[in-house]
Amino acid sequence: MATSSAQAVALPSTAGAAAMPPLAIAAIFLIAGVNKIGGYEGTQGYMAAMGVPGLLLPLVIALEVFGAIAIIVGWRTRLFAFLFAGFSIVSAAIFHSALGDQAQFLLFMKNLAMLGAALLIAGIHAAAVRGLDHQRETDPRRFARQQGRILVLAGVSGHHRHAVLLHQRLGPGL
Repeated sequence: MATSSAQAVALPSTAGAAAMPPLAIAAIFLIAGVNKIGGYEGTQGYMAAMGVPGLLLPLVIALEVFGAIAIIVGWRTRLFAFLFAGFSIVSAAIFHSALGDQAQFLLFMKNLAMLGAALLIAGIHAAAVRGLDHQRETDPRRFARQQGRILVLAGVSGHHRHAVLLHQRLGPGL
C-alpha cells in the first residue's frame, strides 16, 4: 500500500517540540558567548565605544555561556530565561538603537524576538496564550457571556435595542 507524503513526514512529539525553544535560544547565547571569548579585545573595544565599560565583558560571557548551559540541562531555566530576556532588551537599547540603519534595525528586532522567546521559556506566555482560547475551550458558556459583556458595552452607546436583545439571548448571567 502506498503512503502519501503527508503520512511519511514524522512530526516531532510534544515533548520534543517543547524542548526546541529552550535549546534554540540557549544555542544562540552559547555561540555568542564563545565568540566573545575568541574576539575578546574586539568585543571589549566595541563595548567601550558604545559607552559600556569593557570590565563587564567577563560577566556577559559568564551569563551567555553558563546561562545557556543551565537552560540546556534544565537547571534554573526560569531564572536564566528572565536574565536572557533582560539582557536582550538592554543590549538592544544600547548596541542596536540606531534604527535608521537597516542592519541595526534588524538586530534590534532580533533582540526583541529573543526577548519574546525568553519570556515564553520563563512561562510568561500563560496569560496571553491561554487567555480567550483557554476560556473558550474550558468553559464555552462563560466565554460567550464574557464576549456578550464586551458587545453589550459596545452596543449600549448607540444601539440600546441590540444590547437588550443580546442580553436576552445570552441570559441573565451577564
